[in-house]
Amino acid sequence: MNTALGWRGTLVVLLALAGWAFSLVFVTPSAAQTLGAPVVRHVGAGEGSLTVAWEPVVGAVDYDVRYIESVSTSKGDDSAWTVLADAWGGGGLFAVVGGLTDGTSYDVAVRARSSSLTSDWSSAVAGVPAEPGSAVGGATTVYSDVPVSAALSSAGDVDFYTFVVTEDSEYIIWTEGETDTLGELTRSDGTSRNPPISHDDWFAEPGPYNFMMFGTITPGTYFLKVTPGYRYGTDPLQGTGSYTFHLHLAPDTTGRGDARTVTLGSETAGVSTSHQNPPTDRDYFKLVLPNETTISAHVRSNAIALVGEIVDSSGKVIEPDQAAYLESHYHFASQASLPKGTYYIRIASGVPWLSAAYFLHVNESPLPAATRAEAVDLPMHTVAGG
Repeated sequence: MNTALGWRGTLVVLLALAGWAFSLVFVTPSAAQTLGAPVVRHVGAGEGSLTVAWEPVVGAVDYDVRYIESVSTSKGDDSAWTVLADAWGGGGLFAVVGGLTDGTSYDVAVRARSSSLTSDWSSAVAGVPAEPGSAVGGATTVYSDVPVSAALSSAGDVDFYTFVVTEDSEYIIWTEGETDTLGELTRSDGTSRNPPISHDDWFAEPGPYNFMMFGTITPGTYFLKVTPGYRYGTDPLQGTGSYTFHLHLAPDTTGRGDARTVTLGSETAGVSTSHQNPPTDRDYFKLVLPNETTISAHVRSNAIALVGEIVDSSGKVIEPDQAAYLESHYHFASQASLPKGTYYIRIASGVPWLSAAYFLHVNESPLPAATRAEAVDLPMHTVAGG
């Protein structure tokens, strides 16, 4: 997806490359409140690593992760665990635990933190790091919005992944990193489909040599292989090194009743399909604000244009589309001060016949200071205005 520092009217959009959620909940816990322990969604197996993903905790501003070998007899001793403080870097609710040994089982747990409170640790979930198999029989199982790490060691290396789709869904599959990768959805025996479904260079964020494929997909079990891609402008294969594999699956939303939820600090993937003129597909995301909050919302994408607006619980538009010019593309970007209540963000393609993958960022937006000496920090992926 294209990223840049752009101006449009009085709005400023500050973006950065980042790794990728929808009810927006912003609560400042009081001393009388407590933080509930997170619930772990999945533990994904990466090469020498595990990715742990969890459900959001209301009031949390960060999360810690801890791990220990599953065979350890010292799990009751907190000091025996390795703790990764501030493990969450924003965006999707997941963290990667690296430096592990393939084939060894580890227990992983998560706890939530606010500025003054710390939750109990979640129940531990076991995972086994592993290199992806070179054939469908050894394919690594991957889950939606739980990225995993891997590496291609030679020009002939092949990594297979498998995933299950339980309902008609939108999908996005892509890689991040400096390694040139090619992705292909294969048949169940690992052979190419007819015609092949593959993609090489995306030529946009998350990197010019990463692949990205997206669209709609029906229920079933799918296999995808990752191989070195052809580096643009050169003849030999240049795709050796580490990469991160991402999968996003979600049913298409049709209105406020089935809107997906977002949280502050989130980056959430979506697919806007446009098969008519004018475009009719709308993606809905739900925001619940327990308190008055100034929020920032914008999308980034390699598409020509994506539009959006913020509506209230009755469907009335309260913040119309405001576009930010982001490296040759105009995309929805908005800052709004909203009272306590339930709101929805609607995203759509701005161009007929164009379908696009995109990422929606939702953050708290800081209020500007009057002088340079009092200037406030402008976080990444945040729209601000004054």
